[in-house]
Amino acid sequence: NNSLIRDIAGNEALTNIKKSGVFAGIQVDGIAPCFLVSTDINIPVCENGPAIILDSVLTVRDEESGELISWIITSTGYHGSIPNKVYSFSSNGKTMLPNGFTYVPFSSHHGSDTILVKVSDGVNSIEKKLFITIQPGLPHGIIEPSQIICINQTPAPISGPVPIGNGSLFACQWETAGIDDSLNFKKAPGTNDAQAYSALPLNNHTWFRRIIRSGICSDTSSAIKITVIQNGLWLGKTNNHWNNSQNWCNHFVPDNTTDVRVHASSMYYPAIEDTASCHHLMIADKAYLNITGELKISGDIYPSSGSIRADKGSLVFTGNTKQTISGNSFNNHLLHNLVIENREGTAICDSLLLSGTLLLYNGSVTTNNQLHLQTNAVIGPSASGTSIKGNISLEHKIRGGR
Repeated sequence: NNSLIRDIAGNEALTNIKKSGVFAGIQVDGIAPCFLVSTDINIPVCENGPAIILDSVLTVRDEESGELISWIITSTGYHGSIPNKVYSFSSNGKTMLPNGFTYVPFSSHHGSDTILVKVSDGVNSIEKKLFITIQPGLPHGIIEPSQIICINQTPAPISGPVPIGNGSLFACQWETAGIDDSLNFKKAPGTNDAQAYSALPLNNHTWFRRIIRSGICSDTSSAIKITVIQNGLWLGKTNNHWNNSQNWCNHFVPDNTTDVRVHASSMYYPAIEDTASCHHLMIADKAYLNITGELKISGDIYPSSGSIRADKGSLVFTGNTKQTISGNSFNNHLLHNLVIENREGTAICDSLLLSGTLLLYNGSVTTNNQLHLQTNAVIGPSASGTSIKGNISLEHKIRGGR
């Protein structure tokens, strides 16, 4: 009777198998499952890369619905692991794939692994090999330089080293993002597939990064920012005169609301011989500001050590909030004249040597015992309501002789 030829789930065998079974006088277990791709498979993986999902390459076809199909990982290799090694569910009589098989490469491993997979319907079983090839990873890339430029200017080219030793060719891709959308990178305009990238003129702050690909591996550099300034960037292309508009971005000489930036790449460094003003003052390492006149500052000073040369100049602090004076900002900690015009007060936080006059027109100065008056220095007439808080040390020469 043909109906006696069934599998363990009770499904009847295909007609031609039934007939052959009856003619032979035997009963058979239907049809074994088979892999959709019968050949062994090579899978490339990148060293220190993400886990690889294996489910799709382990798809099987089974003609007998209702029976239990099991996938079993019998060997995982040396350079990585497969956390879940068994998966089972009832056959749908069609194409099926497992769920949850992932290969996780071990950190700093590269080489080859062979994964053995067995699929069974409880009676019949099939096997498959997956050959995992782990390519050497790419070191994390660094690009430079980050820059501060004047609006509508072209930044200097951005570049970074290309790694060697992977054994493959490398492809570069430069990407860019706006300052308010720093996570949404897109392909940079122009030639964006070389080792270095030359940006177009910029009118707003912009992020840049570079992606390097080699085989299955890729690396995305840390992003760098090119800051675009409209006013207050010292260019110093003409001479060192602070009040010459040709030396400033947008030909705008700073006023007491302008944040000033002086960078080491300038041809000339600024000098104040008369009167000047600014809000915040930022001086990069290896740059300097020379003052023989007077600078009024309403914000804070962010210089590199010793970058203000004012042994013959005057600083006037005119802010509306408390300001801090660091003696470390000045060359040899030396300032000629210090004038306080801040009703909220100022504070000295590092040793400051004064060679000229201390004047208080408004507010107070807190010395924190860091103010030192040299031999010829004096405290000038001060306005009513002003004060000096803390100790001041005085340098006094005692004449010798009898």
